[in-house]
Amino acid sequence: MGRADQETKRVVEVRVWPGLSICAALELVLFAEELPGIGDDFAELRPRMPSPLADDIVQFLLTGMPSVCTDLSLEAAVTDLEPEAFLSWVDGLDAAELAARSKMHARKAVEKRELHSKGVLDEDNPDVWVQRVATHDQRATCERLLADPQALKLTVTRALRRFWDTCYRDLYESHGAAMAHVTDRLPAHPSVEDIPGLFAHMLGRSIGNARDWERFTRVHLIPLPFMGPYLMSMTLDDADPTLLLAFDAERAAAFLEPSSSGPEVSKLKALADETRLRILGLVQSGERFGGDIVQHLGISQPGVSRHLRLLVASGLLQVRQEGTSKYYALCDDELEHIAEAIRKMRTT
Repeated sequence: MGRADQETKRVVEVRVWPGLSICAALELVLFAEELPGIGDDFAELRPRMPSPLADDIVQFLLTGMPSVCTDLSLEAAVTDLEPEAFLSWVDGLDAAELAARSKMHARKAVEKRELHSKGVLDEDNPDVWVQRVATHDQRATCERLLADPQALKLTVTRALRRFWDTCYRDLYESHGAAMAHVTDRLPAHPSVEDIPGLFAHMLGRSIGNARDWERFTRVHLIPLPFMGPYLMSMTLDDADPTLLLAFDAERAAAFLEPSSSGPEVSKLKALADETRLRILGLVQSGERFGGDIVQHLGISQPGVSRHLRLLVASGLLQVRQEGTSKYYALCDDELEHIAEAIRKMRTT
């Protein structure tokens, strides 16, 4: 490789990002029911969570704090901080800067909510979920916080600290070995073009068509302890386009072990549901529009969306976006792999 090629090659920064792990958990903990098949130990956090903490987390999301903390962490180059150090860093943030960033993200959230109310936007992410479920009183509290930087910072730091101390610390530490194992096994500086194949190996399914990989100059891989078969991503479109990819460390560690055998459990769990089997039956003869699937099943759109998310995350369905419409098709190869793995388990 010539000098010019080396200088222009875009490489992936592979690291455990502890602080972002806390923010990602705060994004999802209130909405674990939206993601069937998410880690059981993580899903069990919500019923044990005290109401004041749940209210603080709603404000954390309404004010756009996951994105704010992510942006500020990248700018300050503190993505290697361990959780306690990350929380101390957040404590030291300027309240006025935090509020200014929050207002910018809150405006974007309002725009998303308005589009969603008109049926234009159908995104499967926590930003949309919290906008859908937030009460009038919670929205009013959000507006008050945006007007009071010190109160906003107090709510943010309280949410992070209480969640870490009372809910998330034990879960995170119990998966520490798997997260370290995955990080150690990943290549130190793979190119952006290598990421689809790398993640296909780690997740047990293809993600090659999910992103326009060529445009990214940085990709951060974030092993987490609770994602199940899902892949959570965030795109930062600025002068240095960055893609953040969060995934389940335990599953990735299992896929990275050459001794692993038998059908992948999450795929079998995805098949072990009558509604999801009906969905697979509807698409077996060809691609189907998501709205048609909802009409045929006769259940609510949010209910169908939860099943579709799990089937896509497990690699049994592929989804194609066309404008605001989604089309789903069967992944025949994945079903054949499951069948072959089961056949190999038979004694001769």
